[in-house]
Amino acid sequence: MNKNTSKRAERILEIAKNMSEGNNRVRNYLEDIQLHYEGYAEPGYHSDEVIATGNWNDVSKYNPLTNKQERISNLPSRILALYEKMGIVCEWSDEWAECSCGKLVRTYGDSYSWTASYQLTDGELTCIDCLKDNPESYLLSLEGNPNVANTIHCIRPEKYGYVKMNKDNAYETGWHPGQNDDPKKIAKELENKNIDRYLFNIDDVGQFDIRWSVYVHKDALNAVGTNCDRADGSCWNCCEYKLFYHFCIFIIRANRRR
Repeated sequence: MNKNTSKRAERILEIAKNMSEGNNRVRNYLEDIQLHYEGYAEPGYHSDEVIATGNWNDVSKYNPLTNKQERISNLPSRILALYEKMGIVCEWSDEWAECSCGKLVRTYGDSYSWTASYQLTDGELTCIDCLKDNPESYLLSLEGNPNVANTIHCIRPEKYGYVKMNKDNAYETGWHPGQNDDPKKIAKELENKNIDRYLFNIDDVGQFDIRWSVYVHKDALNAVGTNCDRADGSCWNCCEYKLFYHFCIFIIRANRRR
């Protein structure tokens, strides 16, 4: 990182704030501009330079007499132009957030296939790089909750003691016919079997649908065992959801190997 660049960026912002004295609306826009020095944690992004986030629109105010929005300050766009000339990467503050480690992650998707590279708990954001430092704790925090799922593709549950229950096909939720799998229903069925160490994993995101999987920790499987003595796939006739077909077949195969 160029120290002169960071000092110049800070000085430009300080001067702009001084110019906005007396106008709280403009001041609020400038207070939204933040400088970041630790780079990105977002996959596919890289920068060793200063990154600035802010609302770069000109500040305007509605005039009821003219029935129009009228510009009252162009300080944000002027700062943007100066920063870009200096080689500073400028992002929109409503699309990015900073982890406690100082790195930036995208919070607003830029494509249909985008998935979050962070975890948000109780208002605290943890980036992918920090999550990778303690993946077991991260996965444990997802267990037993059908409202959350693992979106960090480099953290694979099977590497940390979880067994994928839908081995052949992903579950699908979306707008197309038949894409009506519901994680809440699956969670309820698992809990009825006294299985609480389960979690959901996002496999793929499309424009109109999501494909996902269910993982159960091997300790939970060992704890419940099985009373199923069928090996012919007739679970289709006695189970409401596809998960339990795969669940029974998995247990039977495991018992045969013993």
